[in-house]
Amino acid sequence: MSTADTLPDDIIFEILSLVLHVPDAQFATLLSFERSHNTPATSPFLTRSQSSSAYLLVSKSWLHVGTPLLYKTVVLRSKAQAQALAATLTSNPELGRFIKKLRVEGGFQNFMHTILELSQNITDIFVTLDLARLDNPRGLCTGLPLINPVRLIVETRETLPSVAEKLYGAIQTCVLTWEKLVQFESSLLFAADGTMPQVLNRAPCLHSLVLWNKYEARRIPSTIEKITKNPALKSIRFVQGVYAAKQGYDQDFERVLYDLFKEKPRLLNLLNLSDERAVVGPQHTAPFAYPARLLADSSLEDAIWSRILCFAFERDPSDVVQDHSRVALLTVSKMYKRLGIPNLYRNVQLSSESSARLFASQLEQYPALGCYIRTIQFRYPGNAIPIEFDKIVLYAPSLNELDADTCQRITWDSFRRLGESAGTTLRVCRGLEVPANNEPANAGFFALFSQLETLHLRSRGRFWTDPTTIPNDAFPLLANLTIDGSDLSLLDTLAHMELPSIRNLVLISQHALDGSTFLKKHGPKLQQLTVSEFQMDHASTIWHHCPLLESLCIVCNEPRGHIYSDSWVSSEPRPACEPASWFATSLGTHMHIHLQRIIFSITNTSSMLAPSPKQFNDLINAIRTTTSFPALREIEHPFCKWPIWEERIAKDCWVKWAELLLQRNVHLRGPDGINWRPRLKLAGSVGDRYGQNFQITDSFLDPDLMRQCTRLGGWWPADV
Repeated sequence: MSTADTLPDDIIFEILSLVLHVPDAQFATLLSFERSHNTPATSPFLTRSQSSSAYLLVSKSWLHVGTPLLYKTVVLRSKAQAQALAATLTSNPELGRFIKKLRVEGGFQNFMHTILELSQNITDIFVTLDLARLDNPRGLCTGLPLINPVRLIVETRETLPSVAEKLYGAIQTCVLTWEKLVQFESSLLFAADGTMPQVLNRAPCLHSLVLWNKYEARRIPSTIEKITKNPALKSIRFVQGVYAAKQGYDQDFERVLYDLFKEKPRLLNLLNLSDERAVVGPQHTAPFAYPARLLADSSLEDAIWSRILCFAFERDPSDVVQDHSRVALLTVSKMYKRLGIPNLYRNVQLSSESSARLFASQLEQYPALGCYIRTIQFRYPGNAIPIEFDKIVLYAPSLNELDADTCQRITWDSFRRLGESAGTTLRVCRGLEVPANNEPANAGFFALFSQLETLHLRSRGRFWTDPTTIPNDAFPLLANLTIDGSDLSLLDTLAHMELPSIRNLVLISQHALDGSTFLKKHGPKLQQLTVSEFQMDHASTIWHHCPLLESLCIVCNEPRGHIYSDSWVSSEPRPACEPASWFATSLGTHMHIHLQRIIFSITNTSSMLAPSPKQFNDLINAIRTTTSFPALREIEHPFCKWPIWEERIAKDCWVKWAELLLQRNVHLRGPDGINWRPRLKLAGSVGDRYGQNFQITDSFLDPDLMRQCTRLGGWWPADV
């Protein structure tokens, strides 16, 4: 018996209440107020993680306790979800009594009539008038009179679509007949024609009115005054949407409202506004007493304050702006200066050549400061070879990380001096570029870097490739190697080394055979490999020499590659092989049982064109049909983006490719790392013949099978 089965129902209830609870603010969000003019709204329930209903499959007790919680708040975002819920309630009407809140983000045909008919305990209902052209709200129109909610939330838009006119009329009729309706929520857009304000004025039990305001307060229509004549009305509340807050509309919103309505006492009273402002007085705190123990123990005092200052001086690696407040901390006291200097120099960031020169001269004047340095970041382009580099690394014997992501140019002599100074402590070295040299360099100084784990290097300079001049025991801990646009002699030199720890190689070239010598020697140790699509012309070399490969990244750095465009730039080279041949079924005897992930990447997003449907379709089919990669589970493409609208899902090529790959248990994803999860699909004929020729499949009739196969909570927030 599992631990989940032994938990009391009360404990299970508390656990599931946390994970299945839908916040009311999220339930009531109006989409039209979370978008700009040109940006489509995104539902707050648009998440692609596993459905929350999966918690109910833990055990029978979790299913028993969690079912009422799962059905308490129901969110419908597609016709298929509405169909699934209608079928479930038809086969098990008892489930309908659990539904308290219902959010309907569409019309969803006649399915809604069945749902509303079997859900008599609904207290809160969300209905949208922002319907698609082919959406049919007939079921909503006939089903709304069957319930009697306490709260109604209506999503509207500036121009009402024709398909929503009948639904708008049905809502107005229901507002007048619902005896329990005490709260109405919508946007101010509904007041434009004056019809709904007149209806709300006659609502028999309306106590509260919540109005979402997208723009500034001065655009509130005067028709709002009509609602104030309702004697039952007790309060009106305005809500500023996220879009309004981002635009900076009416930061003093209540003050503006007061100025607008101060001559209208009834409206002012309903808004609960006054001209008085709360004055926040000074906060009184207890006097701070310095701990006596720290006064008595100076070593403990130093240890604690040093740790505090460590956090104060910690720098965000992505922050390129010099923070002078870090230096200002040293002026607080002598103790702050004494304990703060090691933390100040621990992580050094040089943003310009002048700052590098100043720092180098400072180290020359105070060499002892160099022993505190652990990380140096060069954040400026080094077009010329700086002499400051040699001075800085000379005084940094404990350097752990050197990061020059803007390609700091140095000579091989400077690289050797780096090894002589910090070779026994340096673990990460990125972004160094060595220009072409007149005489080939000797690779002997590579043996100085005994602790290096990550190396990113660009070298135009040549090396002597005589094996007698190359230390085969160099870079014993090197695990991650990136060679960018380097002379081939560097790869040949590295091919003569043992490199026992190498696991990840990034080698991008426009020449198919570049790196073949290196792969022949070190390929059997590689687990991750990044190459260009040009190098994939000889994919058999990669498959043959890299049997333990777990991740393969294919990079296209210009808009001329196979997998991105059908248009070619005539003056530029193009890969010789079709992409489908990279993963062809006929790979001989090479079974790559370790390859789990394939990534397609680009280096210049702004210049890329859309992917070629034909080429990529052939590529997907080749991957789907080959038997050479049994462990493959993920394919990532930078242009992969999942649609958020139901009508676009059926036409989207990425969805089609994703579902083809899922037949082989392979997930297609974009750079955001989100996999496609199949949506519920309509079963049978779903037109106006619902209830006549409509047929429900067995999987929808069987609640247990539906929980496992079609996810009982398909309408839950996790689904599109």
